[in-house]
Formats: sequence, structure tokens, C-alpha cells
Amino acid sequence: MNELQVKTITLEPAKVVFNHEEIEKDLEKNLQKYSGLTFTEDDATECRKTIADLRKGKKAVDEYRKDIKKQLNEPVKEFEDKCKALNKKFDEVIDPLIEQSDAFEIKRRDEKRIKVQEVIGQLIEDFDLYEKHAVELVVLDSHLTKSKTMKSIAEELETQAAQLKTKQDKEAADKELIASTVKLANVENGIKLSESAYISLIDYRDVESIKQQIADDAEKEVEKQTKKEEPKIEPHPIFEPKVEEIPFTNPTEPIHPVIDDKPEVFEVYKVTGTEQQLSALESFMTSQGLGWEVVDSE
Repeated sequence: MNELQVKTITLEPAKVVFNHEEIEKDLEKNLQKYSGLTFTEDDATECRKTIADLRKGKKAVDEYRKDIKKQLNEPVKEFEDKCKALNKKFDEVIDPLIEQSDAFEIKRRDEKRIKVQEVIGQLIEDFDLYEKHAVELVVLDSHLTKSKTMKSIAEELETQAAQLKTKQDKEAADKELIASTVKLANVENGIKLSESAYISLIDYRDVESIKQQIADDAEKEVEKQTKKEEPKIEPHPIFEPKVEEIPFTNPTEPIHPVIDDKPEVFEVYKVTGTEQQLSALESFMTSQGLGWEVVDSE
């Protein structure tokens, strides 16, 4: 379509000529007599009539302004309506073309998205990336622009894949180090710390701090087991000798020794009691004809 040129054939700026000067002079002359006018209470009716007449003149001028403005705007409105009608004709043709153009663009972007996704899939396979890191390789909106070539996209994604592989290998090495540290701590201390519990910390803490945590936990576990294995020492019971009361013999009553014709037997007893009780025991043994002697006393 040839470039359309809209030309103005006739342009007549809005111009209104009316008896402005005549009205202005007449008003100044007539209104002058009302300027500074003072009324008394008796002139109240005349005052209201004067105000009404002045407002009537003001309204006539304002109505005239509105009427002329409307007449002046009619050509402007007609001009705008004609331009809008022309624009509508353009839109009736442009809108369907835009829909087709958008459909072509959507198709182009979808086709390119598939190609970029194929590149990502190949890189994941080449670098042997696990899902945790593979999900970071995604198709960006910048990849789908017309100005972005597939070669530059592939190079960009390959650099990212290499970085993810390095990160993945380091994590694997860190996990192995943590696992071996836990195993060594378990063997050396005879404990059972969980490897998975410390491996799960890799995403949040550095390896050295995790190793220190293992060492601290191993020490606590050893202390816990030591306390559990120590025999519980019961307090030694205090020996309290059982003292049997020996009935006292009334010294006024004669003591009849028990005569036993059986052969004598020698036995050793250790007797504990008060001085009074022991004295009574000695008297009783003597009265029974028993031979005794004090071997040792404390």
C-alpha cells in the first residue's frame, strides 16, 4: 500500500464577530449608575428588582456564548467523526493481520523452544547431571527471541552445564567425606551415628563445620554410654548390732548352776553391748558354771 497522505483542503479557524464593543460601552454606561448604590429598608423592593435585572443581562450574555460555542464546535465534531470512520476502516483490516502475525510468532517460539529443550536434554546426558542440578537448565524467554541464534544458546547452556557438573562432583565428594568421617567416628568410639543425618546438612553448611559437629556428637554419645555402663554404687548399709536384752537375775535369789554331764565344747563368740549389759552377761555365765575370759575389748 502506497504511503497515504492526508491533506487539508480548507481550514477556516473559528472566528466570531459580534457587537462586543457596543455592548461593552453600553454596559459600562448603564452599570455605572448601579456601582456603589446604597438602598435603605424602604427601598428593599427596588433593590431586589435591580439585582434581578442585572442577573437577567448577565444570563443573556452567557446563553449567547454557549449557543455560539456550540455552532463553532459542530464543524470540529464533524471533522473528528470523519477521521474516526477512516481509522475504523484501517482497524478492520489491521486486526485480522495482527492475529495472523501473532499466530506465526507463537508457532516460531514454540518450534525454537523445542530445539532449545533438545539441546538441554543432550547436555544433561553428556554431563551426566542428576535431577537436582538438571532442573536448573531451563529455556529462557531471551532464548526465544529472533535475534538469539541457536549457536549462542548452545554455548551459553553448555557453560552452565559444566558449572553444574563441577558443583555436583563437589557435593558427591563432600558426601563421601562426611560418610567416611561418620564411619570412622563410629568405629573408634563404638557408637552408631547416622550418616544420612549429617549428609543432609551439606546443602546448608560447609564440610568443616559438619565434621566438627560429628566430632562433638561422637564425644557426647561416648559420655552418654559411659554413664549408662557405670555400675550403680549403692550406699553401704550401716551395721547396727542387734542387742538382745538379757534378763537381770535378782541378786537376792540364789542362782542354781545348770549341771550338764555332757563333754565341754569350746566356742568363740563376739558379743557387742553396753558396759552394763556385758557385766550382766559375765555374771550370768559365771552363775551357769561357764568358763570365760575377755580376749579383746575395744
